[in-house]
Amino acid sequence: FLDDGQLYGTPITELFHRKRASVPQRTLGMVYAGIEFRRREIARLLASINFEPKLPMPHFDPDEYDGDVQRIAQLVRAMWHVPSGPVTNVTTFVEAAGCIIVETNFGTDKIDAISTCVPSLPPMFFVSPPVPTDRLRDSLSHELGHAVMHSVPRPAAEDEANAFAAEFLMPEDDIKPYLRHIKLPELAALKRYWKVSMNALLKRASDLESIDFYQKDHLWRQFSKFGFRTRAPAETDLPPEKPTLLSEIVAAHRIGLGYSHADLSRILRLSEQEAL
Repeated sequence: FLDDGQLYGTPITELFHRKRASVPQRTLGMVYAGIEFRRREIARLLASINFEPKLPMPHFDPDEYDGDVQRIAQLVRAMWHVPSGPVTNVTTFVEAAGCIIVETNFGTDKIDAISTCVPSLPPMFFVSPPVPTDRLRDSLSHELGHAVMHSVPRPAAEDEANAFAAEFLMPEDDIKPYLRHIKLPELAALKRYWKVSMNALLKRASDLESIDFYQKDHLWRQFSKFGFRTRAPAETDLPPEKPTLLSEIVAAHRIGLGYSHADLSRILRLSEQEAL
């Protein structure tokens, strides 16, 4: 409470997030406060080390590209030298660009991820564990879209972040040939290959007009019948992607700088028990 650092408050990316409307304001207030505490703790850690990302963190204004978010996602993949096809590990690429992924208990299952970008600090993506890998990859790609495109509030931010994530994970030119004449077995196989949910694949097929209305309607009905809207078959589950950058930052203090646990507790302004 005595910390005199600047208070940034609600992240810009939250201002137009429609899904948050069903979360009680008291819960949201606690979530945002928790994020602010963690952001300040990480800022103190970063102040003691030389933090140099391996990949550039680009920034593109959608208005300068006539709203072509798909093109922006393609540019990010090109800058990061992401090969054609599926992104092998979203977490690895995001962290290589200096984005710090923080696993956080939001106290509600209605929030998967929140990003925050403030001056002089790298983007931070707060994610709620444990979530299936396909949902984590989608959430990280969505928040990456915000970090790349949205430095000021704009009503289209959520739709743009969704479009960015779709193209980043499933580039139209690469995936469209896979989405013709799809049925449930094909969607299950494509999930394992593209490492995205069956729901995302079906929506992508619809958005790219690879299937017609009747095919889409039939498949969504099958999803509902077999419960795939909420839980895909267990055999399609993907291997986990585990964030490591924050642990490496802490290890740099413990091993590289020789900080004791008491030293870290003092820097973070936490009790030694809280700092475990």
